[in-house]
Amino acid sequence: MSENETKYLSATALAKKYDISTKEMFVYLINQDLIEKRGDVWSLTNQGVTVGGKFVKGNAFGKYIVWPENLKLDINNEKLITVSALAKKFSVHAEDMHEILAEIGWIHMGPGGVFLMLAGQEMGGMQDEDAKKGSTIVRWPESIVDSDLLRQQVKKIGGVIKERRRKEKARVILKKQVCTANFRTDDGHFVNAEAEVAVDNWLFQQGIVHAYEKKHEGKQGITSTFYLPSQNVCIDLISSNEKKDALENHEKREKYYLEKELGFIGLHEEQALESVDVLGGLLEKIKKRK
Repeated sequence: MSENETKYLSATALAKKYDISTKEMFVYLINQDLIEKRGDVWSLTNQGVTVGGKFVKGNAFGKYIVWPENLKLDINNEKLITVSALAKKFSVHAEDMHEILAEIGWIHMGPGGVFLMLAGQEMGGMQDEDAKKGSTIVRWPESIVDSDLLRQQVKKIGGVIKERRRKEKARVILKKQVCTANFRTDDGHFVNAEAEVAVDNWLFQQGIVHAYEKKHEGKQGITSTFYLPSQNVCIDLISSNEKKDALENHEKREKYYLEKELGFIGLHEEQALESVDVLGGLLEKIKKRK
């Protein structure tokens, strides 16, 4: 058959012939070094020209590339998945899966995204582009999950990565706690309100050992604003702006303190700001009751 008699197919028609999506066909053609993108325009490589690819002029979209209908492509119709989908199959984060794949030597990370290595290409990986982010990504055949090498690597360093992530999460939580605590007291505590500063400074000046936001044991999840271990007394600050559910929480805490035989002082924030010395008399009353 002469060139004039040869039937040519667009990438879309070629994809339909091989029962894959047009996007997957473009990914395949890129990986086979048959086409490349120069700016916003698709171009044929020398290899693409060699196998019979050529440009034709279309009515609506200008020039586009077509391929001989009899072009033999070694395409596996297996579904390709993203690294996020692959990561889910191993119950790890996508970022961690990237690290694992890089450790094996299947990909490498660069400024423009994720790049496929020869070893990864041999495993069926295909270079692709994330149109939304404008970065390169790699897609993998679903059967990659059965790779002994990948499974061994996930087992080998997956635990290390998870532990590192746990520590990073703990640091973030601690940082958030410090950031939300906007006031510093005389003894170095970081607290959340000016009234708490007043109480903390008073306790420090009186030489009374105290803990801030003391969490108590039990399913109730009780947290005292201050706890005085030497006197076994809890101090809770109450805001006049608190909603009903918050006030009910104070009542729940008071009930808990009574059950655990803990001394309890409920102090309104306005009272703490105006005359924090009232704490001395309240603590003395608790001491006498005991």
